[in-house]
Amino acid sequence: MRKLARFEFVRQISRYFHSNIKTASQNTLESPSLFKELNVARVVTCLKTEGCFLGLQLPEGILQELLDFAARNYCYGNRNLQHPLLVDPKKTFPRKYRLASYLDTHLKCDAFQRLKNDPILLEIARQYFKKPAVYLTSELCWSFPNQSSYSQMIQDAQVFHYDIDDYQSLKFFFYLTDVDLSSGAHICILKSHKNKRLWHQLIGQHTASIPDSELIKAYGEENVIQICGEKGFGFVEDTFCFHKGTMPTQKSRLLLQLEFTTNYYQEPRAYM
Repeated sequence: MRKLARFEFVRQISRYFHSNIKTASQNTLESPSLFKELNVARVVTCLKTEGCFLGLQLPEGILQELLDFAARNYCYGNRNLQHPLLVDPKKTFPRKYRLASYLDTHLKCDAFQRLKNDPILLEIARQYFKKPAVYLTSELCWSFPNQSSYSQMIQDAQVFHYDIDDYQSLKFFFYLTDVDLSSGAHICILKSHKNKRLWHQLIGQHTASIPDSELIKAYGEENVIQICGEKGFGFVEDTFCFHKGTMPTQKSRLLLQLEFTTNYYQEPRAYM
């Protein structure tokens, strides 16, 4: 799949064969949804044109449940099971930790399960894919103010790249802490989910080795957006857009991301 899905014409062929799925009325969706005020058609249209939609918002109760889970449960420094941590965001962590992931432990959190199965999120993905969406993977992860080498930045997805996890894929991101330019803002190059340079399609995920400045020049500085927001703020992104996280410089960031695709693959993220 990763050898083929990097090519735009292959993804277009895949989408074409599923183009007969009808659009359901939002009023017929299962209930309740955490995002009942969200206009699905507007979100899907924005994803098609821009590759990213800003404006999701977690209900206060769900946000607090996720924060309570994060405070009570161990995460793992640099995704290493040998380094369990209980995170207090008010404390400074040793420089050896750039991040700390809850790995798969967040799957037992009821609030996460409600998000994973939310009918509006699933309907956004279904209408965008023109095929029922499949939950693929997710991560709840802290990013800490730290210093990183370039290779570590590539490993931590802090340089521009695009994901090839299926022929079509969407990620829903939620900030669980306040995020500004000093605390790990996500950056996306709008409209880069289509009309990619042929060379960038040929080398696929190796585009992460291309300097950010070259990619910005190729796809337009005017299309680069830095996404900030208060805790609970969310957005959805076509993962074929060039995007990256940034390293926090002052405050730690807690981020939840969920990925939906059209096919399921075993162990897409082999953290362990």
